[in-house]
Amino acid sequence: IFAFLLFEIAPVLRPARVELAKSASLAGAVPQALLLDEHRTHDAALATDGTLRVVRLDDGATTLERQLAPAFVAVGADPDHAVLAGVGADGVVEAAPVAFAFTFEAQTRVVVPELGELERIALLEPAEAGTPSGVVTGPLAVRVGDGAATAAAALEGSGVALAQRRVESNAFTGESTETVERRTLATPARITALAIDARQRDLYAGTADGRVLRFDLRGGEAPPEIFSAGRAGVVFMQASSTMP
Repeated sequence: IFAFLLFEIAPVLRPARVELAKSASLAGAVPQALLLDEHRTHDAALATDGTLRVVRLDDGATTLERQLAPAFVAVGADPDHAVLAGVGADGVVEAAPVAFAFTFEAQTRVVVPELGELERIALLEPAEAGTPSGVVTGPLAVRVGDGAATAAAALEGSGVALAQRRVESNAFTGESTETVERRTLATPARITALAIDARQRDLYAGTADGRVLRFDLRGGEAPPEIFSAGRAGVVFMQASSTMP
C-alpha cells in the first residue's frame, strides 16, 4: 500500500511543466482574443484589425475569414458562449457567435466553423460617443447568453462604459420586449483589465495601480468593493463560469 501511495503522490511533488503541443501561424494583426473547438483542431481569433479568422491548427490554413469592422480598439471573448467581440472608439460592440460543426467522411472527422448572427451593442448614448468623456479605449469584457447580453469597456482616463440588454418574452402573446440599460461607472484609476461573471451579475475591474473593483450589476448606484492586488497593475482577469 505504501508503494502504491508513493507512486500516486510522486507526480504531484514534481514542478509543474508546460509543453508546446502545436503551433500555427496566423495572418493579419496579432490576435488578442481566441477560441478553440472542443476537439482542439481549429482556432478562432479576433484582432484589432477587425477581422475574425478561423485557422486549422494542423496545417495553418485559414478556413473562415470575416471582416466585422474596419478596426477595433479592444477585443474580448466569452468562452462559455463561444463569442468573440470587439469594440470601436465610438463604443459600439460587435459580437460574433462562433460554432464548430463536424461530420465524418470515411471515418475522418471534418470540423466546419460557422459564424452566427452578429450582435451589436452600443455602450454609449449617441450624444456621448466621441465626446471627451465618451472615448472608449479598452479593455473589453462581454457576456452573451440566452436573452441577455452585457458588455463593458474602459474609457479614456478612467471609468467604464457598461450596457446590459435583456429580452423578455410574453408567455401568452409570444411577443418579445427588448430593454437596454447604459451606465458609466466611475473608477478611482485607469482600468487595465475587465471581466464579467457568467451570470452577468458582477463586473470585475483591475486598475493600473494594482486594485480590483467589484461592481454589483443588479441595480443601484452603490460604489464598488475594492481589493488590493499588489503594487503592479492588473493586466488580465477572467471570471470563472463556476463562480457563485
